[in-house]
Amino acid sequence: MKKLLMISAFALALATSCQNESSNDDFVNTPIGNVETTSKKPLKYVSQSEVYDKGVRLVEEKGGYAEIVANTILHPETSRRASVQCSFNDQENGTIVVLTQVSGDGQGSTYWISYVHSDGSISTYPNPGYSCSTFSGWYP
Repeated sequence: MKKLLMISAFALALATSCQNESSNDDFVNTPIGNVETTSKKPLKYVSQSEVYDKGVRLVEEKGGYAEIVANTILHPETSRRASVQCSFNDQENGTIVVLTQVSGDGQGSTYWISYVHSDGSISTYPNPGYSCSTFSGWYP
């Protein structure tokens, strides 16, 4: 089931195109504290593509390390906000799964799923429909 989830997410990522309009200075971010705490090391950004939501980057790269943007996204042209719905530590695979919702600016919400891998890399994809309860039975 876990491998099917990862394969599905990878296939979805290949079919998804991302916008590339924002720069690092376009918004202020607040990192997810529990991911930093759980991973016990910097999250190195090695993804091949950046993830945007309506022109706002969801994964921020700073000095070779990355933070998943959460809780607040402040953008000059939008009031969209990202909030973490839940996160789970998959000790068996050394992966942290994070579900994020982005909403505001009078537009519909979008949902994202991120995997923080044991090597510190982050993979973020549009959420294909998973909820917090999907993972609650997997992880203690």
